[in-house]
Amino acid sequence: MLKIKFGIIFWAHLILIITAYLSPILFRWEIISIGVLYLLIQQIVLRGCVLTIAQFGKDPYNTFYYKYLTLLGFKPNKKKLKFIMTYITPFVVLSFALFLQIMLKFQPIIW
Repeated sequence: MLKIKFGIIFWAHLILIITAYLSPILFRWEIISIGVLYLLIQQIVLRGCVLTIAQFGKDPYNTFYYKYLTLLGFKPNKKKLKFIMTYITPFVVLSFALFLQIMLKFQPIIW
C-alpha cells in the first residue's frame, strides 16, 4: 500500500483549491478577479504557486494537480495540465461568477 504524508501545506493547498472552485457562490466577482490576478502574477514572478514550490520544489510543471493525479494512477501531460489549471480554469471560474452574479443576480454568501 502506498503511504502518503499529508502535511499542513497539502491541507492549506486543498482548502484554497476547494474555496476557489466554490468562490462564485462565496465571494463577489470583484474579489474573485483579484484572486485570478494574484494567481497570474505568481505564475509570472515565481513560475509557479507559492504553496506548490514549498511542497514540491521549483519544477514549474510539478503542480499539486499533477502530483496527486499521478498518485491516483493517472498519467496527465505536465505542461498541458499546468496550462489548463493556471490559465483556463481561473477564467472559467471567474466567467461563471460573472454570469451567476450579474446575469442571474445571485448574491454571494460571504462577501
